[in-house]
Amino acid sequence: MKRYIVANWKLYLSVAKSVQLAQQLVRFERAQKIGRDVEVILAPSMLALSAVALVLKQARSKIKIAAQDCWIADEGAFTGATSPRELRRAGASFVLIGHSERRQHGGEDDALLAKKVAAARAAGLKIIFCVGETKEERNAGRAHSIVRGQVRGVKSEIDLLAYEPRWAIGTGLPIEPHEAAQMHEVLAKEAGNDVPICYGGSVSEKNVAQFLSLPHTNGVLIGTASSTYASLTAIISNARKLSERSLV
Repeated sequence: MKRYIVANWKLYLSVAKSVQLAQQLVRFERAQKIGRDVEVILAPSMLALSAVALVLKQARSKIKIAAQDCWIADEGAFTGATSPRELRRAGASFVLIGHSERRQHGGEDDALLAKKVAAARAAGLKIIFCVGETKEERNAGRAHSIVRGQVRGVKSEIDLLAYEPRWAIGTGLPIEPHEAAQMHEVLAKEAGNDVPICYGGSVSEKNVAQFLSLPHTNGVLIGTASSTYASLTAIISNARKLSERSLV
C-alpha cells in the first residue's frame, strides 16, 4: 500500500528556511531512496512555494508540492486571492482545500469550498480535501453526519481525503486511534474505497505508526511536526517501514 505524507508547513517557515529544509529533504530522499512506496507532498507557504518547487525540480526529486489554498477563479478583481492556474505554473501538483484553519479563521463554508475544488480541478491541480468536526459537533453526536455532508458534494473531484478532528489541531492531543478508525470507515463508505484517506491532527513521529496502521488509512497530514527535518524524516521513515512490511 502506498503511504502519503503531506507536510503542511503553514506559516512556520520563512522562504529561506523553507528552501533549506527542501534541500535537506532532497538529500534524505537520495540517501534513503524514498519514492517507490511513500509519496511525500510538501505544502510550503505561498511565498515559498515557487522557491521550494525550484529546488525539487533542479534535483529531479519525486517529492511533490501542494499549495495551502487557492481561490475560486484564475484571474479577476479578487484582491489578495491566489490563482489555481498560477499555482500550477509555479510548480504545485496538489492543493489543500477545506483545511480546518481555513474553515475556522477564514469562515469558509461548503459552498465556497466546492467552487475552489472546481477551479483547482480545472487548472490541473490534484485535490487534498480536508474535513472534520468541531468539539461541539462531536459532543452533540453529529460528527459522522457533519463529515459526510462536507465530503458529499465534492467526492467525485478529490484525490486525497484528509480527516482532521478540528478540536485536535495544534493541541498535541490527537484523537484516539479507534475513533479515527471509525471516522475513516464512515468516509470510505461516503467517498468510495478508491479515494485514499489521511489522518491529520497532532501527528508526530511518536504516534504516526498507530494512525498509519488503521483500516482505511493511507497517509497522514502533518502540521507542526513537519516543519523540522528531524521530526519529518522520522515520520517518513516510519511510514516507509510500514509500507515495506505490507509488501512482504
